[in-house]
Amino acid sequence: MTKTVLYYHSLISPYTYLAQPRIIELGKREDVNIIYKPFDIGTIFGEIGTKPPGQRHASLQAYRLLELERWSKELGLPMNLQPKHFPAPSNLASAMLIEAQDQGLDVAPFAMAVLKAVWVDEQNIADEGTLIKIADDLACDGKALAEAASTEAAQEKFTVSSQEAIEAGVFGSPSLVIDGEIFWGQDRIELATKRLG
Repeated sequence: MTKTVLYYHSLISPYTYLAQPRIIELGKREDVNIIYKPFDIGTIFGEIGTKPPGQRHASLQAYRLLELERWSKELGLPMNLQPKHFPAPSNLASAMLIEAQDQGLDVAPFAMAVLKAVWVDEQNIADEGTLIKIADDLACDGKALAEAASTEAAQEKFTVSSQEAIEAGVFGSPSLVIDGEIFWGQDRIELATKRLG
């Protein structure tokens, strides 16, 4: 029996970047169907009253960087802790991912490439040309995907995805929802995997 995992995430989040390789591995299981549900992290923060990283107390900002460095080393993932293009709007990248998923494409590599662009390659994921190249490099028609994602209907899908995250009780990225149960954080993926059996 196939088990569905709703994968709520922000494509600008460093924690999503740290999680994505393990999400990809989880998605290789024949009994697991991962549905990617990108959301706008600003919308989520606004809903629950969380300040963006740059507006938090200095001690919280310092500890965030320390934790990212620890996990980057622990997971063996290269990471620029203070990338040039962070924060950046993720609405186009997210809408492209949703459109690709609706077309039946495997969106896991696209998500990984977008996250790597921010946290390793110093690229701006708000730039359409950057996203088109990322998609093209994955053998997708980047221009067509970007055009589809730029429509009002596609942007509405992203808005709906963000609203669904709020309704599901999601408050941070990444969050896996399995049968209504939330597993928040890149350090909860193993618990989610156990929940799946």
